[in-house]
Amino acid sequence: MNFKITTKKFNGTIVFLIVIVICFMSCDNSTNKRKEVKSERDSLVGEKLILPQRMLMYQPFSDSNSIDSVRIANSSLKVYSLIDGSCVECVGSIKNWINFTKTINVPVILIIRSADDQFNLFKYVCEEGEFKDFKYPFFLDVKNEFYSLNRELFANKGIKTAVLTDVNNKILLFGNPTQSNTIQKDYLDKINSLKSN
Repeated sequence: MNFKITTKKFNGTIVFLIVIVICFMSCDNSTNKRKEVKSERDSLVGEKLILPQRMLMYQPFSDSNSIDSVRIANSSLKVYSLIDGSCVECVGSIKNWINFTKTINVPVILIIRSADDQFNLFKYVCEEGEFKDFKYPFFLDVKNEFYSLNRELFANKGIKTAVLTDVNNKILLFGNPTQSNTIQKDYLDKINSLKSN
């Protein structure tokens, strides 16, 4: 009887040690992945974001609070993000961008691409009034050129696509501030430091 108790304690100790080792290994992998992502983000800083020659401006909510495209183009800082307009979850993420726009005074340019050339899902959600608090126009990338012209931004599927640029579209920061508190803090710090100069 005493032998069985000792064996159970021994087995429990072994299982506990295995769990601890796995946790440490996964932490190390997580750290390495974060370093790879940071390295990739840093390598894009200073590169120029290339915009398609032609995108359609879509402004479903015409009110006096919306900001026009000329003011956006002339802004000293801009945030660009690519949204898949044929993906329900991706279209839903626009609500996160609406919340983010409330924390900054920098134009957010959402470029919408879609599997269907009519942008049916995206337009339907807009017409239902889901994004009426978004004060910027949307830009429809009918030919999916933004993706093609900036392929290096989308190479790592684990990184969501967003960049902070200067007036000449030189990339200052890379990463999606609506999906990471750390990246959001980086954006806010960078924007505040550049606006104060």
